[in-house]
Amino acid sequence: MANEYPIPSFHFSVDFLEVKGAGSAPLDCRFSKVSGLGVRNQINKKLEAGTPYKRPFPEEGREYGNVTLERGFTAKSDLITWFNGASYDDPIKPVPVLISLLSEKHKPVISWLLYEAYLESWTFGGFDAMQSNYLLETIVLSYSHYKEIMNDDGSSLDQLKNIANNSL
Repeated sequence: MANEYPIPSFHFSVDFLEVKGAGSAPLDCRFSKVSGLGVRNQINKKLEAGTPYKRPFPEEGREYGNVTLERGFTAKSDLITWFNGASYDDPIKPVPVLISLLSEKHKPVISWLLYEAYLESWTFGGFDAMQSNYLLETIVLSYSHYKEIMNDDGSSLDQLKNIANNSL
């Protein structure tokens, strides 16, 4: 399922794998935006002996950026139950999160499995009596690292969720 063309970014899914929705399936959440997914190597620039130039030297470790999720606020959601537990009552319980870019046939092309994701912040858009906008919520997740999963065999999203669950 090699894709030689740029992959559109408007068709995607976000699944919180250990947060259960109605029944026992992983909680599949609809978001209008996902941003911040990425990794950065830690680089230290040192002056090279005998030159006026600083040379980059990679150091051990990588930094993974926070992932920001945006959507219209819904008052009742299994995800809100998890958020409320993480932000008010219970100790933070990290969960794996699967972010997948989907093809026009709704099959994952590429996915990122975020390990040990937890709620870092949860904010709401502004209230404005002069506009008739929806209330937006912005969710920021921190995570330890991710694994990129190429879907070369054309597995369905449910099959990929099972693969991801089994690799935890």
